Amino acid sequence: MHIVATPAHRHPVPGKPRSIAAPGPALTGGAGTVIAPLAAAPARHTIAIHHVQQILLGVRRLGCDIEALLRRAAISPALLASPSARVTQDQYAALIRTLRRVTRDELWGLLSRPVPPGVFAQAAGAMIHCETLEEAIQAGCASTGCISVTSRPGCNATRMA
Repeated sequence: MHIVATPAHRHPVPGKPRSIAAPGPALTGGAGTVIAPLAAAPARHTIAIHHVQQILLGVRRLGCDIEALLRRAAISPALLASPSARVTQDQYAALIRTLRRVTRDELWGLLSRPVPPGVFAQAAGAMIHCETLEEAIQAGCASTGCISVTSRPGCNATRMA
């Protein structure tokens, strides 16, 4: 006899309804397999409003309408005034997507120049098969052209110039 535990919580897939195993008696599957439900799904974590304020620094500097951006992400602008406020993971992710779309910048206006969409994916693709950290850093930087990397003679450490 095999025992299989059914996961009560999985990361949600956009556009796909969630199904959670209800606590109750074990179910018997074929060939003597017992399917035992796990405990109910834990509460999802929330994100402190401080983090929202931090990612808004770039768009605030760019002169964007902060209240409109927050409303597009289903976040009440009044929450910014409350240091103990929190937002859901879905709201935070929606804000990041909104900022990326509005600024056309993967770092939401936080740097002195925009990071074009797709740069991180391009760098990750270049680094994924590297065997060492130094190779990965060099490949990532070479693929994006954002930062020049040099090695010091006699040292295995990598230095960014």
